[in-house]
Amino acid sequence: MKAHIDRFITLGGVIIIIGWSSAYVVGEPLEVLEDGVVLETITRAVARPDVAAQFGAEAAHWGFRAYGVTADRIAKSSNIGLRFPTGAYIERVSSHNPEVGESPHVLWSSFVEDVNANGGKILELGSRARSGNTTREVFDSSTVEYIGVDITNGPNVDIVGDVHELSRFINEKFDFIYSVSSFEHFLMPWKVALEMNKIMKVGARAFCHSHQTWPAHDEPWDYFRFSKWAWGALFNKHTGFRVVEARWGEPVSIARHLNCGGPFEQLEDPGWALSVCVVEKIDSAQVKWDADVSEILKVEYNY
Repeated sequence: MKAHIDRFITLGGVIIIIGWSSAYVVGEPLEVLEDGVVLETITRAVARPDVAAQFGAEAAHWGFRAYGVTADRIAKSSNIGLRFPTGAYIERVSSHNPEVGESPHVLWSSFVEDVNANGGKILELGSRARSGNTTREVFDSSTVEYIGVDITNGPNVDIVGDVHELSRFINEKFDFIYSVSSFEHFLMPWKVALEMNKIMKVGARAFCHSHQTWPAHDEPWDYFRFSKWAWGALFNKHTGFRVVEARWGEPVSIARHLNCGGPFEQLEDPGWALSVCVVEKIDSAQVKWDADVSEILKVEYNY
């Protein structure tokens, strides 16, 4: 069976599966299943000239949309799949398509390989294991010295401090710095970039991971979203960096809760859940930013 899933979306109590398969026959119903239970399913045929261009004229009829309706919200752990009349079955898997968004996971893997191959000191910004997850273990402890810094003490935190003031409490120089899902929580990420520059060696590299489209979270400490183009605004010759590579990926859809028409009615173009970059320090920063976060934000971070 030839098949590809373009979108595998769960929204409220509806499962939407869009794709194509050589097992699909126009007019025959598909079955959406959740944890082995067949849901009420609506099937619609979709013309796919793009598939026909690859597999021949008959493949133009392989396209489908299937909607499975549940009584309750769908649990994150649910086993969701699509069954064809032939018995062929497709389970929920990543539907990321490299043609419409470069995988940011590849950039992370390359960064980790670079760190382990060269060794040295690495600093993680926002290292606290809030949900029990850490990335310290991906680095070779025999050649890599890991240090984690976070504004709040807790598991996987070696130094407690505000990353807006890194140079006030860190006196050593690092070969690598990285941050995962933290830049959106920095009140002044440009100041963080300047502070990173102060404690990095020339030629040192940093990996930054955040989001372009993501729900509000950890409020009020949720300030920014980053396109892959935004990283160059933070990391450039003025702040003492060059962007080695920036990517975004994991396409997501945006749906207005009350669709009453207007400019929000059709938001078909994807957003991107992840936005990442690798940057390299090329020189000292040419600019400075002396604003003190504590003078602007009086609330203590408590997440």
